[in-house]
Amino acid sequence: MSKEISKDAKEQKLADEPATAQLTMLLDYYDMDKDDVDEIQRRLYGQMLKAIKKGRVEVVEEGGKVRLHQHLKDAPKDVSSVIVYNPVKGQHKIAMKEDEDDYSKIYALMGAMCGEGGTVLHAFEGVDMSIVESFGAFFLAV
Repeated sequence: MSKEISKDAKEQKLADEPATAQLTMLLDYYDMDKDDVDEIQRRLYGQMLKAIKKGRVEVVEEGGKVRLHQHLKDAPKDVSSVIVYNPVKGQHKIAMKEDEDDYSKIYALMGAMCGEGGTVLHAFEGVDMSIVESFGAFFLAV
């Protein structure tokens, strides 16, 4: 069930257990284990869990696939307030082949996963941008 967060709405918070369950579902989908990650991934885990707890990201299983729904705090003009990221595929990773630095790779990958392209994500600011970068860095390791 998707909870849309408007710009004027208060943050909708999720309790620790359901938030952890969502993040565990994401890790399980990619056959990853929280205990098998390095220090950088542990930091990302904390950032991703915080985004889920605050209701900014939902991990949703749809038709046997796990997708991310990012609820934007401040959606740029002409951009939906909810961005849906599909599961990582080879074609998404190929989208970042021309990029050399990690940030360019993250935006190319996440842009391909949501079908919007990296340029739409370039307009994100603050927490919306931070969420793209945290989840994108995670997906680089998938």
